Amino acid sequence: MEGKLLVVGLGNIGASLARVAVLRKQFDVVVWNRSVGRAKNLFSEKEMEEEEIENFSFVEDLADGIKSCDIVAISLIDYQCAYDALHQNSDDFETLSPLVQALEGKYVIHLTSSIPSESQKWKNLMDKANAFNVDGCVIGWPSMVGSDSFSVMVSGCDEKTFKTVRPLLRVWGKPTYVGNEPGQADALDIAVLTYLQGIKFGFMQGLALCEQAGVSQETYTEFAKHYLSVYSSVLDDTKDKVQARDYENNINTSVSILHKFNRNVLKHAKETGQSTELLVAIDAPLSALVDAGKEKVDQTACFEYMLDQKSEFFASPQ
Repeated sequence: MEGKLLVVGLGNIGASLARVAVLRKQFDVVVWNRSVGRAKNLFSEKEMEEEEIENFSFVEDLADGIKSCDIVAISLIDYQCAYDALHQNSDDFETLSPLVQALEGKYVIHLTSSIPSESQKWKNLMDKANAFNVDGCVIGWPSMVGSDSFSVMVSGCDEKTFKTVRPLLRVWGKPTYVGNEPGQADALDIAVLTYLQGIKFGFMQGLALCEQAGVSQETYTEFAKHYLSVYSSVLDDTKDKVQARDYENNINTSVSILHKFNRNVLKHAKETGQSTELLVAIDAPLSALVDAGKEKVDQTACFEYMLDQKSEFFASPQ
């Protein structure tokens, strides 16, 4: 892919995206930030000289940046910030701002994590502007940008558009095409981050348990790391059970056993004054299954509760 790149927004991620794109020297890069100082100081004079940087510039007026570039990558905190930067009324797409009109024919890669409905709304605006919309999400820390550890997920465009922008996405990390529906990348992003948050918050609950009991947190951490790697094999089994909707065969841990265990942990947390919110949340689907007479099925049946709490799956036994 050839063309000049405009990076809009120089927060921690945006700045890393811009810096990596400049240093790889595959694109001429222009940056814009509401705070001009952050754009001016993206590279020091020493870096500019040592790295022989000639493919970097900044603009104070976003209109100048859009006019001069073929690709616009937006990395702002949320969609509303993007609407504000473009001076676009987010409640009225009948009238397009001059900045939005200037996006016509350009590839607009929006890299703000959000929810599917917001991505659909943004695509409606890009369609009206006749721009090539690329709905993107990223997972990783700023220090990961430029490596395969940095994930760039894309949806809301056809595969032809994805293949066109893929060389740029590859500069930043490991690109994945999720689908042509806007919001599919957001859904995957939310799913992965929910999983990771569950791991981290569960780990911290364990740290609290160990600290109160006088157990070495170092020892606990070593156990946690070991079983994190061992437990990865359970993910495929869980996915297979969910796809087959088969919770009655090849049972690893029944709802009954896990329910009793979690109730004991919950009792201990209450007795020692620890936070119980996480444990209560875990108890909800387990208790719903027990109340529905499904205590003998595999714990994976909790998926049905997460999918739809009002499902017939939870009808009380006659």
